[in-house]
Amino acid sequence: MLEVAILRERPGIEGAPLALRARGSARLRCAYCHDLVRAETPGCLRCGTRLHGHCWEEAGGCPTLGCRPATCVAKPTLGWQPPPPPTPAPEARWIHPGSVLSGSTGALVCAVSAFVAPAFGAMYAEVGIPLSPSTELLVSVPPGVWWTLYLLSIGLLVLKDRWILPSARQSANWLYAAGCVVVGSWILVSLFTGCVQTISPL
Repeated sequence: MLEVAILRERPGIEGAPLALRARGSARLRCAYCHDLVRAETPGCLRCGTRLHGHCWEEAGGCPTLGCRPATCVAKPTLGWQPPPPPTPAPEARWIHPGSVLSGSTGALVCAVSAFVAPAFGAMYAEVGIPLSPSTELLVSVPPGVWWTLYLLSIGLLVLKDRWILPSARQSANWLYAAGCVVVGSWILVSLFTGCVQTISPL
């Protein structure tokens, strides 16, 4: 496509005749951003409009008025391709905040079981009053067993955050917290039952 420029032979004089001359290839400009383009820059196959490679992508086709979008493609001689979409960065956290909260609940339950239950067991043994089956089971568990179970549960929480889908992490955290609440309730009921049995004969 031949581009022309309208110039006055004598600028500044009204009524001076106009002359047309061909614009050199060094002054060709992109039809989208209007920056200079080279003569070998590929153009639209329909109207010949020249655009930079990134301008083709930004404009989404030929910007020339009346040019059909279906044929507004650049010539393949340039070898330009649009950049691939960015890949999401992998998650850097090994454990999520919901898992930390659930693990804290488990730590509280295990701490009560490991320190408070043995003290109650020693008190019950000193008093010599028979205990309920649940209380007797609770005070008979060694503290090391509770901490071992807690460490195993923490390991499962960490592995859960790395293995299962993000949509299921929240449900797993709620299930773990619910389990801690159930176990904690059983511990409190067992200790309270033992206290009642200890105080009742008095």
